[in-house]
Amino acid sequence: MIIVLAIILTSCSQHEMSFDDVVKSQAHAKEAFKRKGYITATASKQNELVKFRIMVIDKITNDNARELAEEFINLMETQIKDKELFNKRYQITFDIKSEKDGNILFNGKRDKGTTDIWWQF
Repeated sequence: MIIVLAIILTSCSQHEMSFDDVVKSQAHAKEAFKRKGYITATASKQNELVKFRIMVIDKITNDNARELAEEFINLMETQIKDKELFNKRYQITFDIKSEKDGNILFNGKRDKGTTDIWWQF
């Protein structure tokens, strides 16, 4: 009986994701970008939303914007144990902003349940 209960509890706990894990994943991505010379900001709401901003010195190309956003998301996901659950629970929104003039250059989002990024250029 104890073994059966232990197996059930173990299998259920594998599908849990702590909000702290999400916050730590954002901190990991922020630190990696800081080492590369970027200023970033993040925010999140439990089981709903992850937001981030990447500041760039001046204008960048669409391809560079894609690379930056995808790299930030990938860095976050390296710290998430259950990526499928993360994708089901969280929408990701982001923007890339110019340090020079303060304008938002690009923004996008990844809806819950998908890995596709929708861009506004």
